[in-house]
Amino acid sequence: MLVVPILKRHSLAISNFLGIGSALFGDYETGAFDDAAWYGLERRERMGSAGSLSIHARDSVALFPLTGVAVARHGDWEVLFFAMPNGCHGKGSHTHNDKLSFVLRVNGEELFGDSGTGVYTRDRTIRNRFRSTAAHNTVLVDGTEQNRISWERDHLFYIGSEAQITPIQSTLMPDGVFLSASHVGYDELKVTHCRRVQLCRDSVLIEDILSGTGNHEFEVNLHFSPLWQVEVEQAQGKTVSCRFDGPSSVSMVLSAPVHMELEVHSAPISRTYGSSFDALCTRVRGRCSMPVTLVTHLACNARRKSAGSLEPSQTAVAITGADQPGPGPLGAAIPYRR
Repeated sequence: MLVVPILKRHSLAISNFLGIGSALFGDYETGAFDDAAWYGLERRERMGSAGSLSIHARDSVALFPLTGVAVARHGDWEVLFFAMPNGCHGKGSHTHNDKLSFVLRVNGEELFGDSGTGVYTRDRTIRNRFRSTAAHNTVLVDGTEQNRISWERDHLFYIGSEAQITPIQSTLMPDGVFLSASHVGYDELKVTHCRRVQLCRDSVLIEDILSGTGNHEFEVNLHFSPLWQVEVEQAQGKTVSCRFDGPSSVSMVLSAPVHMELEVHSAPISRTYGSSFDALCTRVRGRCSMPVTLVTHLACNARRKSAGSLEPSQTAVAITGADQPGPGPLGAAIPYRR
């Protein structure tokens, strides 16, 4: 992990931890073993009891119900899906507002990633920015945080517990993988968010179901790995679309029965503690009466050159038929409401 340039690292990569675990327990013959040597450990062969639990299975679902994480693979796609409860008995000392967020990889390269941590106590604004709902690949409603974030200095390791989540439901089928969960972080707005993710051979289908009453504004954010560039094809309407070019060519179409606007802006991501850099983020906004269902379809059109030959481009945006938007601030956290 440490030998990979920061701009080319995947988010949430823990290969060295897997290597230490493998050296200790021999459950899987996987991961990077560099760090294990510092503890006097050697690489061990996989134990027979591991059986068919190989994490390299091409079509698989690994569900961790207590932590609220699912890892699914099908065809060219791999997704990490999050419905994690707050830690520390609900206080959430290290919890981010990432309910129903996901990391998506295609052909082994990360397309949508986790924004990271940034810093802890050094800078309160940066700390709360990276904890915010807008910093994750999920849906923001009326600018309200899933769990309320306090701006008090002694609350940097505390977060609200409004966004109670349901267990992840998973199904592995011959023609795809299906994951779903929901949370009630917008209950005071009388809105519930349910997300369904389906991996198919050459595509991914994401349904965001916002059920409830009243008229509300929604915002869907997706944060990119620096290896990708974005070209907006349809910026407004009941259907918006764009194309992502990088290690592969991927198209995205988002549709809903309401008018929406798609924009591309820069947003900070952190791949190592204490530092960050700007990468691209798509943001789709709309306003409508609930309930409403937002459908996002991603299709892999072709595999391009290897990631090793690509130069990361943090803020390059190509937009056809519209003015290029300037860098915008990541959605600021909403003050904690008692």
